[in-house]
Amino acid sequence: MFDTPKIKIFTENGNDDGEDFKGKKNWKAISGAAANKMQSFVRTVNADNYESFIDEHPDKNKILIFTDRKSTAPLYKSLSKYYKDRLVFGEVKKSA
Repeated sequence: MFDTPKIKIFTENGNDDGEDFKGKKNWKAISGAAANKMQSFVRTVNADNYESFIDEHPDKNKILIFTDRKSTAPLYKSLSKYYKDRLVFGEVKKSA
């Protein structure tokens, strides 16, 4: 008998033993679980904190995305980590 392959999800630091993936074995479920493990340096921006977002880190350019998504896109998380020393990332989510 063959065992079903085990899928493990690791964080960026590489020092952990990974977490066993227990969801459905399809690309959407696996990629979603992996995206949830990604580090994010994206701030949620709204009318209450917009001014502080703009005023913080005057030495860095600001990147602001407007989205209908409930969670931050993996690409945006990745960019926010890669450029965290040079750029500040913010996200404005569509209000309900």
